[in-house]
Amino acid sequence: MKRIPAGIWAYLIVLFNFGFSHAWMSAINRANLQAVFYWIFIVVAIGLILFARKRHPSQDAALGGLAGLFCWAAFGEAGQAGELYTQPAIWGVVLMLTIFLALRPGSRCDFHLLIHKALGLYKKPTGDHWYAPGTALAFFWTVWLGHMAELTAYYDPRFGVHSWLTTAILIASLFATPFLLIYLWKTEKWALAWGRAIPSVLISWMWVEIFMKWGVIPKPW
Repeated sequence: MKRIPAGIWAYLIVLFNFGFSHAWMSAINRANLQAVFYWIFIVVAIGLILFARKRHPSQDAALGGLAGLFCWAAFGEAGQAGELYTQPAIWGVVLMLTIFLALRPGSRCDFHLLIHKALGLYKKPTGDHWYAPGTALAFFWTVWLGHMAELTAYYDPRFGVHSWLTTAILIASLFATPFLLIYLWKTEKWALAWGRAIPSVLISWMWVEIFMKWGVIPKPW
């Protein structure tokens, strides 16, 4: 029997940390300590990114993902960046960041690499690595985009919790999850595993969150 590959382990670890972060953010909000932890999370995130420099690629990528989680906790949760979905201009910022992440040299995202190859931009990575800054930024961007998309589906007057947009997000994320897990099952290297597990968890978390919103799954916090 094949041993559990790095991709699945990374997925489970990221999923646990993502769920756990919701629990401790709820505790921070109840204690009204968002302003204090905003700066604590920023310092921790920067420290993790700097600490990742010169580490083994797998450790570098893992620390970058953890830094991204703290960036989201600071800017997205404590700083309420997710609530900016009501401002039309913020979608322009998201678009520019999306273009940068998709086309930046050295991206290790499988989807971005497909775009690079289609546009003739692909170059095989060479030399030194420092994955943490890019991984942290990609983590924050992915959560931010998914969060604003869900809030738009829930609360925009044109849609609603049971609207077609919410249902479309549910179906798309639910349909993608098994294919992502199969892809992760084939991922043996830890450096790649972290990079693939992070977006996989965030995509699969979307349908979990919608089911919690619908009352199908009880909220654990």
